Amino acid sequence: MKNSIVFIFFFTVTLLQSCSNNEDSINEIIGYWHLIERYESDIQIDLHCDKPFQIQFEKNNDMLVSYLVQYLSTAEECKNIDMTNYTWKKNGDRYEIYQFPNKIYGKAFFEDDYLILNLTDFPNKYVFKKIIIVNE
Repeated sequence: MKNSIVFIFFFTVTLLQSCSNNEDSINEIIGYWHLIERYESDIQIDLHCDKPFQIQFEKNNDMLVSYLVQYLSTAEECKNIDMTNYTWKKNGDRYEIYQFPNKIYGKAFFEDDYLILNLTDFPNKYVFKKIIIVNE
């Protein structure tokens, strides 16, 4: 009987720990990210704008992408031209990004403090850094 109680205790603690770790890993992606590097076929492409686009991952599995373009010659003159909605879900150690309900647009994963996004239909790779937003 005593062994059963000890087993149930350790099983419960292990189960709660695994749920907590899963929640932490999902929350890791929540927030704002800005693009710092872009690659096409493993060749780094000049970004032109300081933050050519940024993405926001929300807890309800929505993802909003803001695209910026450079109208003039300096990074300060980049303007927001488009916003696109996507959805996301965690699958193992990766995050699947959906443009349409059953079409995976890309897969994202963490590498150190960076979020790496690889597109599924193009040889593009995007590297993002999290933006810390301070509410005043």
